Amino acid sequence: MTGELCFRKIKVFFRKRLQFIFLKYVTIKYDIRVKKGLSQYNKRKDDCMTETKKQEDILQSGRTLLKLRSTMEASHLKNVFKDMSFMDYELLNLLVARLNLHTADKIYLSEVSKELDIPMQRVSAMVKNLQGKGFVYWTHDKSGTYIKLSELGKETMESQQQTLLKFFSSVVNRIGMDEFKRILEKMEELEEVMIEESMNI
Repeated sequence: MTGELCFRKIKVFFRKRLQFIFLKYVTIKYDIRVKKGLSQYNKRKDDCMTETKKQEDILQSGRTLLKLRSTMEASHLKNVFKDMSFMDYELLNLLVARLNLHTADKIYLSEVSKELDIPMQRVSAMVKNLQGKGFVYWTHDKSGTYIKLSELGKETMESQQQTLLKFFSSVVNRIGMDEFKRILEKMEELEEVMIEESMNI
């Protein structure tokens, strides 16, 4: 009886021990799964927050870019171009370039349209405005309508060139020529990408 009792006690002991080990194993497995689940949840949460932050950064940067472009076009440039718009300057500069190169003293409206990549209707409106200010005069020949720079136009362009030189010299002095060119290259690259992507909206 003593041996049998001892055997039963040993059996009960091992049974409880096995139960304890089993429960311990189940608990550990459960903890591992819980921790793994929490880890995956936290990772997804972090990824979601990272993506949200990235989207916020993109949107904020985009708004800043548009604001800078709008501000420059709307306010700062009017201090640089007082007697004409930038596009007026570009048109007159085509004439000045030809005069400086001694290739011609006139330019046809069709050439302006092609050079500036703007429709003829807009070119005509610009020329009428410039003629009204006395900067140019236009006439016709068998090849079409062309414009010439008046003396007032020449004087105004000389003054405008000096204003631009002073303005951009100050800018370059502050940030350096190399940095100025690097920014310009990046701006051109950005502009090209923005134009391409705007077609995909």
